[in-house]
Amino acid sequence: MKITRASELTGVTRTLDIPVTDDQIQAWLDGMLIQAAMPNLDADQREFVKTGITPDEWDSLYPDEDPEDHDDLDESMDGDHDSAMISVGWGTDEDYFDGS
Repeated sequence: MKITRASELTGVTRTLDIPVTDDQIQAWLDGMLIQAAMPNLDADQREFVKTGITPDEWDSLYPDEDPEDHDDLDESMDGDHDSAMISVGWGTDEDYFDGS
């Protein structure tokens, strides 16, 4: 289906041929999450349907963004439940009391 959108970043109007049906579009417009309504689309296609933004526009906006460049991230939180609770201040007594 031909989808025409104006980019929310640049205002440029583009038309792309996206493999989506009228029923999928309507489900999304009726409130279904786009990834549930259109599971066959990739993230770039869904972004275009939602915002009119293309991958080239994202790349021009963030030309040096590379996920591999984030070596400076603090990985001290390993993603487990206890670490998450501590980070929001819901840790256990052992986390706050050193025993003395």
